[in-house]
Amino acid sequence: MDQTIRVLLADRHQLLHVGVELIIKNAQDMAYVGGVTTSDDVLHRCCRHQPHVLLIALNVVAGSVIEFIVALRQACADTKLLALLVEGDEACVRTLLASGVNGCVLKSTHPGHLPDAIRCVAQGEIWLGYPLLERLLIAQKPLATTELLNHRERQILEMLAAEKTDREMAQMLHVGERTIRRLLQNLYLKLGVQSRVGAAYEAGRRSTFVPNAP
Repeated sequence: MDQTIRVLLADRHQLLHVGVELIIKNAQDMAYVGGVTTSDDVLHRCCRHQPHVLLIALNVVAGSVIEFIVALRQACADTKLLALLVEGDEACVRTLLASGVNGCVLKSTHPGHLPDAIRCVAQGEIWLGYPLLERLLIAQKPLATTELLNHRERQILEMLAAEKTDREMAQMLHVGERTIRRLLQNLYLKLGVQSRVGAAYEAGRRSTFVPNAP
């Protein structure tokens, strides 16, 4: 993947396109390749433009969402899918992830978090907005703690749950962004995960950290 992340939006409501396009264009490492409103257009534009990330609202799908996602994954295997949800319960999120979606974000999320979500899935990680992650944690029976995290690692987890960016974490901890990335990688190794979401999720399951709503 080149440095510029190509993003395609699929949502039936065209008013949303204006806001998302502005957010994407204000991100220096992203390019907005267009917006579509129907499932047929999604497949056509994905095959034509090969976007790195497709922001897809479920309202563009007329039939089975799962069947459409499977077909989309087959047609555009390299495109990462970030689902835009009005609301998502635990079962819905799990079904989407199992079907090949790379992340889920609520439409009510803060606009500033969308670029972070796009970058995350573009890099091959799984992204879940905090409210969705919390629902998954609540649905899990906590396990006994198998290893303790140090104070700095707990700070990082709290910031992950609050959806802080690398830059915001660096400013709050008075360190460089490179240091934050190193701390994150060490945390992933310690918890046996590969992403931000995985770190917060696994820590919650182990009862080492249970996030509080911001």
